[in-house]
Amino acid sequence: MVLQNTTRKGISPNGMDTIILLHGIGCNSWMNWFFASHLRSQGYLVHNLGYNSVGQSLPSIIGRIGERALKIHEQLPEGSDLHLVGHSMGAIISRAMASQLELTQLKRIVMITPPNAGSHVASYLGPKLRWLSPAVQDLADHPDSFVNRLPVPRNVELGVIAAERDPVVREESTHIDGESDHIVLPGRHGELVFKRDVYDQVIHFLQHGGFHRAECVVCDENKPEAEQIGLQAC
Repeated sequence: MVLQNTTRKGISPNGMDTIILLHGIGCNSWMNWFFASHLRSQGYLVHNLGYNSVGQSLPSIIGRIGERALKIHEQLPEGSDLHLVGHSMGAIISRAMASQLELTQLKRIVMITPPNAGSHVASYLGPKLRWLSPAVQDLADHPDSFVNRLPVPRNVELGVIAAERDPVVREESTHIDGESDHIVLPGRHGELVFKRDVYDQVIHFLQHGGFHRAECVVCDENKPEAEQIGLQAC
């Protein structure tokens, strides 16, 4: 078990932290149901947003999700934090919103198996699936693709989780300039949103701005307090 910060647990000093959770291409919000439930159990207010990736380009999807994100942001209590957590293309949508929208309370983003430098699979399938989903081609790994022309978000902490066995996005393509932390976890591209260790790493990053390692200063500092209330330390 990854030790959570027992004094915070999803709560910022002035209110409950909010997470916008985004799935990947060809999926829907049900894929993140267990993920969202676990985040809520840790004290977060979670908006598990769905979107239709059929027949739409990635900029069009970003525009629609961005409108919903702005409405959520408008309702945040003053002083509370907003976080974005996205899987695969959902991570790229998160990255785009952070770059393009005025989300002044946005603090951290966790990107799970993100094609930050594009996907070789998208490069191969994009021209073939353009009639079904133009968004696939937007994720290609060639230099002039949409994802490779997307600005890097500033003034926000970026955490990246890559899959150990990922036939869709190579590990080197998950990296992004300015990332605060990067970790590779066991599993395949689509499996990570169902794994408890991924959930715990996401929460660790949202609370501390870094992922858990064997030698974790944050967890060591909280070990006595955690043991008092029956939590297992790292």
